[in-house]
Amino acid sequence: MPKKCTNGQDCRKYKSYENGEDNNASILQPIILVGMIITFYIIFFRMFKRRFIDNSEFGRKTTNKSEYSKPIISLCLNDIVLKIIGNNAHIIENVIEPLSKLCSISEVFVVAQVSNDTQETNIINLLKKAGVFDKGLKEHRLMFCSTSNGRASMIRQLRPLTHVDNDETVIKTLTGKIPNLVQIYGNTNTGGNSNAFTSLQAFTQVICAVATVEGIN
Repeated sequence: MPKKCTNGQDCRKYKSYENGEDNNASILQPIILVGMIITFYIIFFRMFKRRFIDNSEFGRKTTNKSEYSKPIISLCLNDIVLKIIGNNAHIIENVIEPLSKLCSISEVFVVAQVSNDTQETNIINLLKKAGVFDKGLKEHRLMFCSTSNGRASMIRQLRPLTHVDNDETVIKTLTGKIPNLVQIYGNTNTGGNSNAFTSLQAFTQVICAVATVEGIN
C-alpha cells in the first residue's frame, strides 16, 4: 500500500527517498548489463578458441587469415623439381619459377625421398643456394622420407587438397584418401589421364588459371 504522508515535510522526505532508489537502480542496471555481456564474450571466446584456433589440422578450421587461408598442395620433389644421383642432387631446369608461383597461390609442402642423411643435407643446401626458401617455400615445410610407402603415409597425415607426384604407386595408394591427385610424367604419354601433366610448369599454368578465376592470387 502507498505510504500516507501526515504532513508536507514527511512527503518531501519520502519522495526524496524514492528518487534515490530510482537513481541507484538506473546506475546499477547498465553496470549489470555490461558485466553480463563481458561474461558472455569470455565464455564464447574460450569455446571458440578451443574449437577452431587450437585445432592443428593444418588450418582447415582456423580463422586466422594469415595461416593456411590458401589451399594446401603437397609436392614430391623427386624427378619433378630435382634429380638425385648418388649423394648429389641438381635442380631440374625451369622449375624454380613455377614452384614459386605455386607457393604464391597455395600453402606448399614438399617431400623428397632420400636414402641417407648426406642426400638430405645436400638437398637442403641445394634449395637454399637456389633461393627457393626466399621465393615462397618455407623451410620447415620440407619433409624427407626413405620409401614411397613412407611418402604416401606422410601425405595421408598431411591431408592436402591436392598432391602432386610422379610415382604411380603413390598415386594409387592415395586414391580415395586425398581429394585431388596429380601425376607428373616425364614424357607426353599421359595415358589419357586428365590429371596428368608432362611437367610442373604445365600443372602450375593450369592451377594459376584456376586461382585467378577463384580470386586466390
